[in-house]
Amino acid sequence: MRKFFFVVILAIGAGIGLLIAIAAEGEWGAGAVMVGVGLLFAVPIASALTGIGRGRRRLRRRRIGGGTGDASGSLFKGDIPIRRWDR
Repeated sequence: MRKFFFVVILAIGAGIGLLIAIAAEGEWGAGAVMVGVGLLFAVPIASALTGIGRGRRRLRRRRIGGGTGDASGSLFKGDIPIRRWDR
């Protein structure tokens, strides 16, 4: 259902660009450019409203101490080891 609304919003953006090109009585090239501009503005709006394209990454935390749940392996609660790329 989200994809349907995404496509509908894209069609509205392209239609607005086409209507502007028709109202300006331009050539087909100008109409194609205006449809592209309409899509250019419609894509981020459609993705923001429907949630398509949003990263679904979840943060993972490593446990220190073998995953036993006690605090003997770490000095501080929530202590995360420094990885090579964190420097």
